[in-house]
Amino acid sequence: MNLVHFDSLCNDCCFSTTLESKQLAEQSIYQFIEDIRNIDIICQIIQQTQSGSTLFVISEYIAKIVVSERSFKGFSSSDRSLSEGQLIVGQFQYREENDVLSKKCRVYETLVQLFCASLQKQQENHVQNSICNLVGLLIQQIMMFSSNQFSKFKLVFNSFFQGNQPYLLSIGLKLVQHVLQNLQLYSSYDSYVSYRKIMFQFQNSDILDFMSTVCTVLKQCTQNLYKPALASLKDILMFNFNVSYFELESDFDPNDQNNVSFPEKFAEFFNDRQLVELLFKIVALYSQSDSSLALLALKSLKRMASSKKRIFTEKIKKRLFAKEMYQGCIFLFEKVQQANEEIISDILELNTKLNNCFGLRQIRFDFTFSQQWLYSLQTFCVQILQKQMKIKDPHMYQMIELMKKLVKFITDFKLDITFKQSISKAISEISKSIIHLLLNSQNSFFQGYTPQNHKKLKHTLKEFFENLFPILSIDLTSHIKMIYHSFKNAAQDQEKFIIELSLINYIVINPQILEKNSEEIVQMIQTVIKDSLTFLQVSTHNLPPLVIMSAMSLADNLFQFALSESDESIGRQRSNKAFFDNFIKPIQIQPQQATNQLLQFIILQLQIENKEIIEYALVIMKETIVRLKHHLYNEAFQSSNVVTQIKGVLLNLKNTALQKDTFLSCRTLASEILSILLFDTAYENYIESIIQLNQFLTIQPTQQSILIYLYEMLGYFRHVDTSKIFRLLIKQHLLKIAELTRFILIDNPQQFQMCKLCLKLMVAITENKSLRYQYHSSSVVQIELVRTFQGILTSYLQHLINAIQDEKVKQEFSAEICRLVGLIFKIMNNILKGKYISQTCQLLFADRKYLDLLITSLEITSKISNYIIMYNKTCLQVVQVLQVVSSSQLQLFELNPQSLSTLMVIIENLQKHLLRQLSQEYKTSTISTYHQPLDKVTLDHTTDIVLSILEFVSEEQQLTQMGILQSFVQPLDPIIELILQELLLCLIKGQCSQQTNLKITRQVFAIMCTFQQVFVAILSKVLLRSDQQLDASQLQILTQDLDLRIKQQNEEQFKKNFNLFMKQFGI
Repeated sequence: MNLVHFDSLCNDCCFSTTLESKQLAEQSIYQFIEDIRNIDIICQIIQQTQSGSTLFVISEYIAKIVVSERSFKGFSSSDRSLSEGQLIVGQFQYREENDVLSKKCRVYETLVQLFCASLQKQQENHVQNSICNLVGLLIQQIMMFSSNQFSKFKLVFNSFFQGNQPYLLSIGLKLVQHVLQNLQLYSSYDSYVSYRKIMFQFQNSDILDFMSTVCTVLKQCTQNLYKPALASLKDILMFNFNVSYFELESDFDPNDQNNVSFPEKFAEFFNDRQLVELLFKIVALYSQSDSSLALLALKSLKRMASSKKRIFTEKIKKRLFAKEMYQGCIFLFEKVQQANEEIISDILELNTKLNNCFGLRQIRFDFTFSQQWLYSLQTFCVQILQKQMKIKDPHMYQMIELMKKLVKFITDFKLDITFKQSISKAISEISKSIIHLLLNSQNSFFQGYTPQNHKKLKHTLKEFFENLFPILSIDLTSHIKMIYHSFKNAAQDQEKFIIELSLINYIVINPQILEKNSEEIVQMIQTVIKDSLTFLQVSTHNLPPLVIMSAMSLADNLFQFALSESDESIGRQRSNKAFFDNFIKPIQIQPQQATNQLLQFIILQLQIENKEIIEYALVIMKETIVRLKHHLYNEAFQSSNVVTQIKGVLLNLKNTALQKDTFLSCRTLASEILSILLFDTAYENYIESIIQLNQFLTIQPTQQSILIYLYEMLGYFRHVDTSKIFRLLIKQHLLKIAELTRFILIDNPQQFQMCKLCLKLMVAITENKSLRYQYHSSSVVQIELVRTFQGILTSYLQHLINAIQDEKVKQEFSAEICRLVGLIFKIMNNILKGKYISQTCQLLFADRKYLDLLITSLEITSKISNYIIMYNKTCLQVVQVLQVVSSSQLQLFELNPQSLSTLMVIIENLQKHLLRQLSQEYKTSTISTYHQPLDKVTLDHTTDIVLSILEFVSEEQQLTQMGILQSFVQPLDPIIELILQELLLCLIKGQCSQQTNLKITRQVFAIMCTFQQVFVAILSKVLLRSDQQLDASQLQILTQDLDLRIKQQNEEQFKKNFNLFMKQFGI
């Protein structure tokens, strides 16, 4: 192949407008480059070509071959006779391997030289990046194969840094980055030992040359080269110096390392005052005009600040470096105030890392300088807070982390008292600013928070204030006074109210305050709690929902402390008991006053017409009951004042908002609490409890009464899982539930809400573990229950099938129908997993209820499969049922052969969607190779189902061919054609990961074994033009060394054969 022809092919590969010419060009180029015997011609092309496209294509394909498992073809050692090879097999094999490796190294070294020479000429940006990446990869491979150090490539690299030409300097810096990146890529090594050896060799010698070169360039270069120079410096400093026996690329993040074990010689660079000052100046100069430059400089400074002190052999040098860094921080505090959040956050993190690794001890002898740093830090923090103060801002987190680090210095015995007092004062001033701005800022802290996500807001506030507490504890008295005065004069402002309540909840009512137990603090806290209890007595109906929920959170917190008075065993947590004795007990006029008052406040919230507030009140009650149940004996629990009050309220909900239609769903949670109160007790009490409960579980012939009954039963069946209690409960209510579900699902199927509720109740019943055989294998409860449910569900599904024949109904109600079908499959799933009843036994007794349900559910799924794929939960339930059916129940379809085709249609549609999704994820590199989520349908699921069906079909075919019986399996050719075509196209386009590739290959092999004619036809159609057929010699490669049976050893061989087969077509 000559230069002109090769340039033309590369041009077609990059710019051709037709897919066919692109594929032909790619195939020709790949086959030519892959054969190492063409290396001399390739080298000539690299030297002579004037086309950037040619260099780019060669570079990309060589990189692809080097990192893939295929490697180059044609590497062979010098010829030896067979007899000699047989005599010294071990030696011959060893020599041959060594010979191949040395040839590889020579080829790779030549390519490095040639490509570096090509970079001496001006190239486009994408060509530069591709070649630099390849050079880095080849150098890593040479170092791994030959154990050579990087030193042999120094001359080539140094050529880019001579003469101070901007273009060559930028290329040299790019090469540095790519070499570093490839050396640290663990997956490119052939063993763990090779990886560690190269890493240690490189960081102890060659990286110092890189560092020296880059620092020299950075100090001398113009503004245009700052970006590549800073990027290279950052990559050098981010090198994995801390490489340990367990830190590989899968779980290693250099940013997580607090202390970095730089080589000792790095101390020389860190003591280079000109370099350090330049980095700080770049941050200050570009913090507004070019933040990317400022961030690169800051990342390098942060890494330098994370160095272990031992790299400095002399104390004076260590202190000089620390002082230079602190001086730079003062410079940034004064110059950088208008920058973006990320820069502000990084400046604060730089100070935190500096204090972590070096500490204020290094500057303690220069009192004036240390005071200047503290004052500058204080001024900087206060100014930043005044400009922007939001709880979840990254710079807020970094500021608090820095303050927490400073708090620890207050106890450092090496710092004198005056210095410690200065630290305390600075922390106190910043803390006051935080509290003041929290209470008075006009910014919106809670934008996007609603009652629906109050739980998230609560966790955010709790985490923030608990993090803030160690800083506020330095001057706790003044902070509590600020909180108290603000709360006493509370305005009707939602955000201010929430902040005040949260401050009381997490700062004032905090057991850690016991450590600061001065008389003034005790009196202040008692006053705040007294006022809080007074506030919680007043009706909160008119306040915004988020404020009410914050007040409930405060009441809940106080309530947990107050409980330790009435129930002594809860006082096992000494801090809770001590807090109650010190701060709550002295302000009570009578015993249990706080407990009763707070409980009444929580119960009162059940009257507020807001679902989230009602549910929050019920959650507080449930957690309280569970806590009391855990700590108290049964008699003490039943006689507890708190338990009696909660039980009384929940058994009579007529005067609460739960009586209204909008909030009936909250009764499920109320029923769960009642089931803990009534049934989780000694067995002798449960019959009385059921009799007591049945008096309340009555149904009136009204929609509201039916809904109340269903919601409450849902709560009981979700929670009661003690076998004896559950069976008595189900026997009492099964007939009633069956009548209701028939009435709703069959007679009134258009009532979506009630239908959904009925199906949820069925899910709860079938999910209950008390039904399973291991508890009562002789009971007929589960048999009757399953038969009843199956009949009702089949009729309901038939109604849905009739309804969706109207295309308008199908589109308008697709979301509701998909969710309902998902619940039905969930019920089937529970029945199959629980093994309540043998489906084959049903058929023996001429009972087709299960089969009818299965056939109907498959029919509706196939009709709405285009909609179902958008609902992951429904998809997962469908697939889990189909897995069971395909693995052990396909014989049932003998009574309805068409259903097997329906099942295959569903899987084909689902798998088509999955392959499209996987291709998209592969393109955007968002796919995870480490784990597959458990709650998501994956290609594993569909592969298992397809393989199970094809194994079954294969067995049926064999029995038919032997004349034993006539198979009931109808022709599946059209569906198999679609499945195979989708799988092959995904493979050919190369838009899938290695794991996806393996799953696809398994399915392709199973189809080849079962549907040979379809396989050959589709393979020819996909790989060749429509008028051509694959010949026998090409197909023979696929069947070499295997027999056409679906077995694991055959699958393994087919993978190898299939790769060889596809290489014929350049794939």
